[in-house]
Amino acid sequence: IILLFFLVILFNLLFLKMKTTQVRIYNILYQKKPNCLLVKYISILFSRYLMLGNEMNLSTKSMMAIMSNLNQPIISTIAIQIDNDLNEGVSFIKTLQEKQLDKKLKKFMTMGYYSGSIAKLLDNYLIACNDEITHKLKHVVKKTQAFCYSFISLMLIVIYNILMIPLTIINTIQ
Repeated sequence: IILLFFLVILFNLLFLKMKTTQVRIYNILYQKKPNCLLVKYISILFSRYLMLGNEMNLSTKSMMAIMSNLNQPIISTIAIQIDNDLNEGVSFIKTLQEKQLDKKLKKFMTMGYYSGSIAKLLDNYLIACNDEITHKLKHVVKKTQAFCYSFISLMLIVIYNILMIPLTIINTIQ
């Protein structure tokens, strides 16, 4: 248990220190599980930055330039990729479809782009994702709770058996 604890701490330290490692792990995770919590979280952050830029009437290019300078490696990498595609003349919606973001965000952005109400649809996306993340977190908490209860039960049985060893030795002597 202690070894596992130290491994988790070591992984977190490495993950937080190396920005390229964060992006690589995110890319691998997106390929394996595109609907995982981390992808949802990054997509929510990305959409919030887009909403802020929309509220301040910034152009998409300006917003991508600002986002590329953030201290969040995954979001800044996605923003740099989108900015590069925009510089090459690719439309925003087409480049967004190719990026490693939540599929639901891509759909909401496409609908908002063509309907002209991106802010409203991004707000609806955030509400939908909030509900989805809450549901997933409840599921994770239930599984973690069941695991912890099982582990504690197993430890109690092991401790009980260890404590019973002297009594069984005494019984066999008599």
